[in-house]
Amino acid sequence: MPDPTTTDIKKPREIVEELWPQIQGGNYIVWIGSGLSGDEYPSWEDSINIICQSCQIPLLNRNDDDKEKLKKIDACRKKNENLYLEEIKKIFGKHPEKIPPAYVYLSKIQFVAYITTNFDPILSIVGLDSNNTIHYYPDLVTRIEGSRKPIYYIHGLVRRFNRNTREIELRPESLVFSETDYQKAYYDDLSTLKHFLYNILLNYPILFLGYRLEDDLKVIFGHIQRILHILKSNNPDRETFKKHILLPTRYDNSNEKNGEPERDYEEEKRENDLYKEIDIEVIRYDPEDKSKHTEIYEILEIISFLTSSRSDIQNSEDLPSAERVLR
Repeated sequence: MPDPTTTDIKKPREIVEELWPQIQGGNYIVWIGSGLSGDEYPSWEDSINIICQSCQIPLLNRNDDDKEKLKKIDACRKKNENLYLEEIKKIFGKHPEKIPPAYVYLSKIQFVAYITTNFDPILSIVGLDSNNTIHYYPDLVTRIEGSRKPIYYIHGLVRRFNRNTREIELRPESLVFSETDYQKAYYDDLSTLKHFLYNILLNYPILFLGYRLEDDLKVIFGHIQRILHILKSNNPDRETFKKHILLPTRYDNSNEKNGEPERDYEEEKRENDLYKEIDIEVIRYDPEDKSKHTEIYEILEIISFLTSSRSDIQNSEDLPSAERVLR
């Protein structure tokens, strides 16, 4: 039976309608996970196993929690740092074979900034074509400024284009990847990432896109939860901005009805509760193709059309309501 605490499924058009007030505000940030990169690069867990295999460290076990996974990375680096760095170069230093459609649409939407925890260069490649400014951990600025829609790789980036030398540089040592890296990036008082997130989480509405189950999702949002707790304690009367995450419906492949897997309401509730704790509202869509999630493309395509086709509008407040533009 459906759980009344789960999120209703929404169609792309309905999702755009719900997000439209934030888009109208003119200060919307998009936070991008690795799901949008498709199969161009391996997932977080697959990347760990590739590096473990190369460094001759035991692969992940099904029961390993996130902290154990991070410790595996530390173990690889400690055993053979040169090999560890070379494997990261192989995984994330290559140019993508193709640019997924989602990134093309994202580049056309008037977000005030783009944030990603990805290590792959797809967003930066699209950003270079659009003349975006690109910032990498640990060289993050505290405040978002300028009109060139900045891109922030808050966990670092391996493959970088140096605008001065006009050459590609590979910087695998700069990533927030292991347990040691996370501790330094999120807990050190002098961390640029921590102060950057204080500003972002307090002052902007955010849309989270492309996060998948096998990503380091709980690790990232666990740190965000801690930062939000501090912000709320220090600013109890401060206005909070809406934060949404787009997630697919979950299905239990071990529980079928008429040959189709049953919807996993228990897993959805667990996800909803996780995000509710950090003030992120879940918007759920039902992917027709579980491997492609083309609904995300459709959502971004609609938003891209609605915003870019209004080049004659001078002020974001002049944008019409979603009900009218989607009529």
